[in-house]
Amino acid sequence: MPQGSTVIDSLDTQEDGVSKKRLEDFDVTRRSINAALVRLEEEGRQDSAKNEHSLTIKLREIDYEYWPKILPLLEELEAKRDELREAHHKKQLDLEAKQATAKEKLLLAKADNKKKRKKCLLSPSRRAKRRQELEEFEQRKVAGAHTTHNPIGSIDPSHQRHPVNSTNIDNKRMRLDQPTTSETSHSNTGLEQQLLRFERTISPAGDMISEQPNTLSSLPRASTIYFLVKPQPGVTMAEMMMEDFLIVPEGLHTKIDNLWWCYKKGICIIFLEQERGRKKFHGCARVTLVPEVTSFLLPFPSWSRKANLENSKPFAVKWESTQWALFRDVGQVQRKLPDNLYDTDLKSFPSYYQLPDSEIGEELVMGIEEAAARAINKASAGRRAW
Repeated sequence: MPQGSTVIDSLDTQEDGVSKKRLEDFDVTRRSINAALVRLEEEGRQDSAKNEHSLTIKLREIDYEYWPKILPLLEELEAKRDELREAHHKKQLDLEAKQATAKEKLLLAKADNKKKRKKCLLSPSRRAKRRQELEEFEQRKVAGAHTTHNPIGSIDPSHQRHPVNSTNIDNKRMRLDQPTTSETSHSNTGLEQQLLRFERTISPAGDMISEQPNTLSSLPRASTIYFLVKPQPGVTMAEMMMEDFLIVPEGLHTKIDNLWWCYKKGICIIFLEQERGRKKFHGCARVTLVPEVTSFLLPFPSWSRKANLENSKPFAVKWESTQWALFRDVGQVQRKLPDNLYDTDLKSFPSYYQLPDSEIGEELVMGIEEAAARAINKASAGRRAW
């Protein structure tokens, strides 16, 4: 037993010796590494000081070499900038002075002209000449009153169902006005009294031309008047259908999409629309409703209701047309209309108004008033219009 314990103690003593030796070697290595690091750090400091010193010397050499060359250039640029500023300021002053001089001259010229005009108007010769011109003008005016018809006056706004918006009125428009006293003697019907003459019409070139009075006074009493309105995007074209002839603008034979109509007692007023949902009649022309028509029905689902219209009241629609075509047979168009438009669905309408080109008798490059006069003359001669 004692012998075994002696062996263990000797092994422990050997291990302790090895461990101490290793620790001593580690300490030596660590001290050598630290010394090397200190030496390297010191060398780095010395090298950086040397480099910094050399860099400073080089920068000074550059400054001494190039700065004398740069400084004159900078001074020259500063001088030029000051010169430009002074020149600009001087130009501004000169411009202001010129403007003030021009304004002063203009005021003086206006005052001078005012004095001259006042002196000229106050001169006796000028007053006598002006008086003579006025007297001659009055004489010509009195003499011409027997040869020219009175111009059409404006209609009382109280007679308009829909007032015409002045902002929408342009030069290309037609007015149906109340007849004069001399015109009402041709007929006693209210429709003819309101359609006796047009105030003005439109030539193919777009110029406004006056027509002779009493042009439409020879309409037969039994004539059935149809008004057909075909809007375009932002513009509405109007046409008249009568018993023996039809006057429509060029393009009626094109396909028409939507319909607004009125139908009662054989009198039909049809409003044609290209865009669904439009609910207003914008106007620059006044189309007079015939007395027999008292109400109309809008066939769209959201607008399926009747709107009362007073008899013989103007109805406002837009007007835009310069070329007219005269169709020779209106009976075909009338036969295509259903008996009762109230009970007819909009979708059931085929191409009722797609008139073929063969039905166009002649394109009249004249106003609607002249076209109506030609048709009336042919009808009065015992022949159908076209």
